[in-house]
Amino acid sequence: MKKRIRWLPAVLAVLLLLLLTDPAYRLNVRRLDRAVESAEGDTVSLSQLVPFRWDTAYTFSPYASRKEMAAAMGVLESRRIPETVSEGMTQLIFLRDGRVVCAVCGYPDSLGWRMEFTHWDGGAACVTYRENARFSVKRDGGVVTLTQLE
Repeated sequence: MKKRIRWLPAVLAVLLLLLLTDPAYRLNVRRLDRAVESAEGDTVSLSQLVPFRWDTAYTFSPYASRKEMAAAMGVLESRRIPETVSEGMTQLIFLRDGRVVCAVCGYPDSLGWRMEFTHWDGGAACVTYRENARFSVKRDGGVVTLTQLE
């Protein structure tokens, strides 16, 4: 009986952790990293590259607040919306049905990739799955750069 009681807090902690975090979200981040790093060819379609279901992708100018980004995307403010702390960071937020399903924010040297958008509206750039946005693919110094084509 005492052995069962000893395991009860550990089991409850694991269940609580699973309830508070979203394993699919973390998996999407890893899958996106692998997909971008393994992009082949001169151009790639974002719709085909991203290995999970999404409908809208956003990036914001540096120093945009979480509150500003949430308002622009029409979602609730959340810790899943990463704020950049310098001009050199890559930030990409994917939504599906109004929910953040993946968000990446980091320096290209650490991520191994960067994504550059050309169609900005104020402090934000947005593409939808249906647009089938195309990006050029370049590799330099261990970093894959995807640049949106016109």
